[in-house]
Amino acid sequence: MGSPFAITIWHTDSAAATACVHSGMQLADSLIAIFSDYDSTALVGRLNRLAASEALQVPAFFYHFLQRCRMLQQRSAGAFNVAIGPLSALWRQARRSQQWPADSIVQQARHASSLQHWQLQPKGYAVKKLEAAARLDFGGIAKGYIAQQVADDLMQRGATAVLVDAGGDLAAAGVPPGQQGWRILVNKPQSEDTWPQPLLLGTGQRFRAVATSGDLYQGMLHEGQFYSHIIDPATGYGVRHGRNVSVLANDAATADWLATAASILPAPQVRKLCRRYRAAFIITTLVEGKIITYRSDDFPALQQNEEE
Repeated sequence: MGSPFAITIWHTDSAAATACVHSGMQLADSLIAIFSDYDSTALVGRLNRLAASEALQVPAFFYHFLQRCRMLQQRSAGAFNVAIGPLSALWRQARRSQQWPADSIVQQARHASSLQHWQLQPKGYAVKKLEAAARLDFGGIAKGYIAQQVADDLMQRGATAVLVDAGGDLAAAGVPPGQQGWRILVNKPQSEDTWPQPLLLGTGQRFRAVATSGDLYQGMLHEGQFYSHIIDPATGYGVRHGRNVSVLANDAATADWLATAASILPAPQVRKLCRRYRAAFIITTLVEGKIITYRSDDFPALQQNEEE
């Protein structure tokens, strides 16, 4: 998926721990071979290479996963969209070349970035591509999903505690010996500095996963305005409000896609959506050099006297 992947594990037996990590990495590789849009041989890569009106049989779990993503798109008012591949590819190339695309090109890509161009065929679990330019991109959920699958697998294999980091999407299980939970630090907006108070994740804590989204490292400047690499499907352009978002949930896939949606939607809609999925969130942004925070009541304090 183009991101670092790390496993931290506690186990009563060192040889068994090594075997667990090897198994976890194999599982991660097998899922990346399904969800990667960078690899033309991956399942998503093969779907993206289909011509219009071509169909491909997919594993049952992937078919149902795509169904779920369609439902999540509807519930997020379109902010979460796994069909955003044409826009992702356009802006990835724009950042590399530092060439701002014409609005007509952006709108063509926006039109192609619709799940309406993908037809689910229940007989044989097939996916049919209806528009040649359509491309799938699971970057807003796949890392969290993979992290959660690996964490669950390692606990089933006898690990005492596990923390899986898939490019900043974290899935925690168990508790390290002598600790209350896994201690996780969160970045301040547009900064490499972290808040002083850590989050606690893992068994016994309310939340077991966290995903963070922000525009510190990626984006593009155009006519004095910074556009994030996080694309708003409704406009076709990167969001401009300069947010850092962290979402806590009971599984990493949910935290991942909610963080994607929360980077785009107005804060009141984020609150409503996170409440529906029993997740907590914090949105921080810089306004005239001052950190402004908007968060759900159940998100732990990261410092004293946070300004709302």
